[in-house]
Amino acid sequence: MPVDPRDQLWIAVYETYYQSYYQEILSDALLTRWQRFDDLTKLIVALTASSSAVAGLVAYFSTNNNLNITWLWPVLSGIAALFAICHKEMAVQYRLRDHSDNMKAFSSLRLDLETFRSLIQIEPEFPIDEFKKTFEEFRKRYSEEYRRLRIDSFLTDGLRETCQAELNRRITTTTT
Repeated sequence: MPVDPRDQLWIAVYETYYQSYYQEILSDALLTRWQRFDDLTKLIVALTASSSAVAGLVAYFSTNNNLNITWLWPVLSGIAALFAICHKEMAVQYRLRDHSDNMKAFSSLRLDLETFRSLIQIEPEFPIDEFKKTFEEFRKRYSEEYRRLRIDSFLTDGLRETCQAELNRRITTTTT
């Protein structure tokens, strides 16, 4: 039995849709992780920036409660310095921007592919050559965005699996 090229195009469009959706979810998850790191770093640095207040509290509690916590201030200061150095060296601001841009780009592509898939469903006898060219433009967009992705230290196998499960849940929810 001959293979209908419309069916093959439908499958190819779905695969690109699925990959785009996955990259959108993954970029969002990485953006969230980097945002948490950014917020934590800013909080710790802000707390230790008011050094006289924190040092005074440590000294007060150490002398008034027979509780020796004089070690607390150097530890907090060291942690703050470490976070500040990591924040700068890991270029957190650039990572936040990149993941935000990636998420927006893949989200836009996913929504355009959803619209395209709807057109295919609405018009089952669609012109193959015209729709194939449109699909090729979508693949080109996907390839360009995929090439812009960077290796990320917060990207783990566990995060990939979590995002994959979330994608499968979303797709299952929308199709049922």
